[in-house]
Amino acid sequence: MGITDEDYAQAILVERVKKAQEKQKERIKEALKVTSPQAGSITVSTTTGALHYPTHVGHIGMKSEDLDHEAAKVSLDVLKNMWLMRWQDKWVNKDEITEDDFWRIAFVRLENVNKLERHILADNMQYVYRIIE
Repeated sequence: MGITDEDYAQAILVERVKKAQEKQKERIKEALKVTSPQAGSITVSTTTGALHYPTHVGHIGMKSEDLDHEAAKVSLDVLKNMWLMRWQDKWVNKDEITEDDFWRIAFVRLENVNKLERHILADNMQYVYRIIE
């Protein structure tokens, strides 16, 4: 018993779609490479085949090894109080936050629960953040 022409055509079509998705994924990665450290996180949905990629360019993220870091284990209230002790309610440049692993991880956690306000400075196109009290 062999494969039907219809099944064969379907298999060929599936392979072509997968190849097209991979090419599209590579083009997107190349386009984001210059502007986004998260470009490697582009994924393809296994159910719909849709591409998922970072929603805003320049996003600060966590890595799996960051989950063992002290900043990932401290409560959000403690992180918020530590932020207030370090920067009060001042606007902080993204580069200053990402210089230190502790503050990068704390930033990700606080941003994920909407505890930080974000603006972009028009004169130098830099993001700045401050804690929401």
